[in-house]
Amino acid sequence: MEKSADGIRIANSTSIQHLLQVRNFSIRINDTYYTVEVPPILSDEEERIGSTERLTTLDDVKLKIAALYSALQIDEFKLSREQLLITKLEEVEIQLKPFDEIRIEIERECEIRASYVSWGLFMAMGIQTDR
Repeated sequence: MEKSADGIRIANSTSIQHLLQVRNFSIRINDTYYTVEVPPILSDEEERIGSTERLTTLDDVKLKIAALYSALQIDEFKLSREQLLITKLEEVEIQLKPFDEIRIEIERECEIRASYVSWGLFMAMGIQTDR
């Protein structure tokens, strides 16, 4: 969740180009707020040159953001989150284990009954052909 300097919330889906136009905003990463002040990227004269250089400048900004992303140790956050999810998955599997045993028992009984029905029909067909 980001907020502009005026305290207006900015959607998470806002593109980097729009954030650069806002100039000053705060961003929350791992429940920590960081204030971002975007320096002027292009002067008035450079803005007239063309969009090719703007794209190069935006690529530089994207590289800086990628470096910031890795510097903030996002990977460690992902690993801790993954560990939490694995723990919850193990808890759910423990809760489902009795139901899985019941399911296996029901499947076994169904196979036995299906076998009885198959043999019964086979015998009935044999008796019918003897007459």
